[in-house]
Formats: sequence, C-alpha cells, structure tokens
Amino acid sequence: MKFMKKFACVLALVLCITAIPFSNAKAAQEGVAVYRLYSPITHEHLFTADKNERDTLYLTGAWGYEGVAWYASGPEGEPVYRLYNTCSRNHLYTMSQNEINTLLSMPGTDWIIDNNGDPVFYSAGTDNVYRLYNYELKGMHLLTTDANEYNVLATVGWDQEGYQMKCYATGSPIPESLYYGQNGPGNVSELYTPETYVRDYTVMPTGTANISNTASAATIEADVTLDGSGTGSHAKLVMSIGPSAVSFGLQYDTASQDARFRNRVAFMIENIDSNNPGGQRYSWSPYVGDLGKTYHLMLTVDENGGYKGYINGVEVVSGVNEALSVKSMASKGQKIYPWVEASARLDGDSVDAKFQNVKLKTLGDYKESYRFFNTPVVTNDGISIVPLSGNDVEIKGTITGLGAGNDWDNKYDIVSGVYRYDR
Repeated sequence: MKFMKKFACVLALVLCITAIPFSNAKAAQEGVAVYRLYSPITHEHLFTADKNERDTLYLTGAWGYEGVAWYASGPEGEPVYRLYNTCSRNHLYTMSQNEINTLLSMPGTDWIIDNNGDPVFYSAGTDNVYRLYNYELKGMHLLTTDANEYNVLATVGWDQEGYQMKCYATGSPIPESLYYGQNGPGNVSELYTPETYVRDYTVMPTGTANISNTASAATIEADVTLDGSGTGSHAKLVMSIGPSAVSFGLQYDTASQDARFRNRVAFMIENIDSNNPGGQRYSWSPYVGDLGKTYHLMLTVDENGGYKGYINGVEVVSGVNEALSVKSMASKGQKIYPWVEASARLDGDSVDAKFQNVKLKTLGDYKESYRFFNTPVVTNDGISIVPLSGNDVEIKGTITGLGAGNDWDNKYDIVSGVYRYDR
C-alpha cells in the first residue's frame, strides 16, 4: 500500500506538467519536433520524432498524445538511441555507446536495440534534456526539459541522472486532461474533449488475429454479447491464478471511473495484482459498443505476463501482470485458469451475458481436440448460469442482497456468476 501511494503521487507529478514557453522561437521553428506520448497502462512516457510512430501508437488507443516535448537538431547533432526492455517494457534513451554495449551484453539481458538500431532523434543546442530513473517503477526512465520537474521528482523516489542530451528549444506539452483528441493522423494542433475522442472511434476495428494464429502462453476467445438494465452490467473474459488476474470485456456503467465512458458500453481491462486496496488497475480501449450487440473478443497472456485484448481480431489494449508470468507461476506451483464472468452493479440491476464459440488455450498450443470442463460459481442469489453447447454459456439475472450504499466496487465478491474452465 505504501508503494501504491508513492506510485500515485509520482504519476500525478509526472502528468501535471503545465505548458512551457519556447526558449527560442526561431530555433523551435527550424528544429525537429520530438513528440511525447503517455501510456495509462504501463505509465511510461515515450518520445519520438517519427510522426508515423506517433500517430500509429496514438490510434491504437494504448497511448495518449501529449504534444511536443522539445525541438531537436537534425542529423548534424549527436545521435540519440532508444533501447527497449522486453521484460519491464520500458524504454531507455542514450547517447552513450558504452551504456548501449553494457546493457546489450549483460548475461540474460532483456534489453534490445529499438528503432532498427537507428537514432530516434539527435542532440544539439543550448537547452538541457534531463534524465531520471526510478527503481521501484520497474526501472523506468523519464526525460524532461523542465528543471523544476527534475528537482521535484528527486524528492519522491526518482534518481537524477543529469542532463543526458541537448535541444534547440523546449516544447509545449499538452495537459493530460486534454491529450485524448487528435483530428486524424498528422494533425495534432486541434484538441478535443474526451467525449469527442470516444465518438471518433465508435467504428469497430476488424482484423484476423485469433487463437490459432496468435502466439501466447494462454488464450481465451469468444463471441460476447452484453445486455442488461439499470446502472451497470459487465461481461468479461478472465485469466487468473487466484489472487491475481487480468480480464477484458464489455462494461456498461453510469458511474464509470473514466468520464468518457459513463452511460456507454466500454471495452475495459482490469489488471488485478491482488484483492488488497490499491491492487486493482483499470484501463479502457478507445472504442465504445452497444448493449445487445455481439463482439468477438480475445484475451492473451504471454510467458512474461504480458497481456493483450483484441476486438474483432485487432489488438486494442495491452499491459503486463508479472504474477501471470510462466516463471512466477512455476515458482509458486500455480497454473492459470481461464473463465468467463458476468455481473451487475447495484441491487435491482440486471445482466444477460452470452459467451459463444468459446475457445481456450492453457498449454501454449491451441488444438481443436482439447477438452475443457466447467466449474460454475454463483456469488449472488439473483444470478443463474445456463450452459449452452460445448464451452458456451449464458450468465444472467438480477442482483440482490447488496444493501443500500453498496455496489460492485466494494462488494465485488458477491455480484457475479463465473464459469471456469479446467483442462
């Protein structure tokens, strides 16, 4: 809990950056813009001078756009390289060839060179770009041109690493509350409210990813239909080892934590480190759906605990839950259990969730000949579970017994029906 409080405090400081004036308007006009993005899933800031990378990451819904961080030089400056850690999923920016060689040559290293080994931008100019490091945040690094931010973060767990590169001029980052909007790829000058951001993405994606052609350690795939009445209902695919889990599904909630999705059907990830206070993290794809409509969903987990959520064959959300890694489970003698679950929010709210064409993988290989046996669990007297053909199931009913002032957040253990699959 102590760590989570510090984590929340650090994130608030990192995100609440006000606009910074140009130190040199002419240099800014002539320099190369370095764009800044933020992932609410990994809580990392990413920096790139590549407009295509900026737009591609933004349009996946996993990254928010935060404007221009600074203005770099062209190739006449010193090259800055980017490394990627495949375990922590963090990036490192460096001009030091010795640092690159050291990280890449460590025994069992998780570091790889990013951007095909090409520089991501160049260093030159008179303004400093500082680098900070935080061991507790999975070894995360942060770049900033703001000396005040650099000094304040040093008081809450970040180690100062000095200025690591130079730039021609500082940029004008967008406040976090506004970074959702972008009027199409390449146009980042026009900002939108969060509500407009969602409306721009109501057209569902279509792709070809499925359980048989997508690599994973474990997968659950199904056609999911959510219906119901009242203030909230939820239908989700789950991967769990007991106290830790990740889920991906449809949620209608009139009191959503994210104002963009109130009174809408959202596609939401729940990343559960534990059931202790502060052990739950939530994130949303940029898409919204409709009650009563069927969507093809898939949730995958890789051997490192990296998870991905897919809508209609397209990856839309991703993240990491280290407790679900093959190594972590093996050390604790645990195995992963896939299941489907449906719930409603308040007494009197109803849910009707159908999970059809359910396919599962828990051994790293998907085979049509696998046989799975269900273990139904009903935690609320108003919920019933109706097995359909094969692995398919319908979970429906009206919530009862919560009492006044209670909902699915503080009584999460008595609001649902669960259909678990065992190999």
